[in-house]
Amino acid sequence: MKRKIIFPPRIFCNCKLWAHLVEHKNTLLVYQFEETTRLENTQYAVLLLGSHSLFCVKSVDSESNLRYANCVFPMYPSQKKIGEIDPCSYEPGKLPEMKIPSIWSSLDWEVFRRRRDPLASSVKIGEALGVSYKTVLESYNKIIHDCIMWMPFFPLGYENYTQYFISFKTDYETGFLEELKKIDRSSYIYKVDDVLLLNLFFEKHLEINSILRLEKDGVIYNLCVSSPIWHYTRHWP
Repeated sequence: MKRKIIFPPRIFCNCKLWAHLVEHKNTLLVYQFEETTRLENTQYAVLLLGSHSLFCVKSVDSESNLRYANCVFPMYPSQKKIGEIDPCSYEPGKLPEMKIPSIWSSLDWEVFRRRRDPLASSVKIGEALGVSYKTVLESYNKIIHDCIMWMPFFPLGYENYTQYFISFKTDYETGFLEELKKIDRSSYIYKVDDVLLLNLFFEKHLEINSILRLEKDGVIYNLCVSSPIWHYTRHWP
């Protein structure tokens, strides 16, 4: 963990989340970033430089527009380099929409909040909630089917990569997901409304040219590229 190679596992589900990409302005949106991070419902925010100035995810009471979110667990050693990914090697396909759990009880939601870390003690959670550890385990085994496990892995160390946030539209969403599983480091993939947003980790700046070539080939369109400057996390895997 000293080099941030592998992070502890976390569980994630779509619990009424609203994601927003703010287009680039003439100046950095530092003030808006700071204001956003002070809001109690902000779960995650990134100050960006490039096509977009801000990406944030908030808890809302209304319908969610975050259709999909995943930390892609990679293959090590890799089957492909990041510059070799080819989503067109798969049939066109859209990512499955993450539904908001509809049959969770209030206890289930409490267990989820307290067991975002799957290694958290069921005994201690049960004591805090006034139920037995067996009840906690039964609830966890129920909710885990509606969750995705996030366990980021970066073999060179998290700080030793150049990050980009890349958004676009494509008919090959599932192809991108499958190809990102073949490289040797994690990637974050989001779908906001009908826009795919990838948080990719490159060893060299020029590796991003492979993504730009996909735009030239017509595989992706409405391409936007940004670099992260600051991150803020409240309750985010």
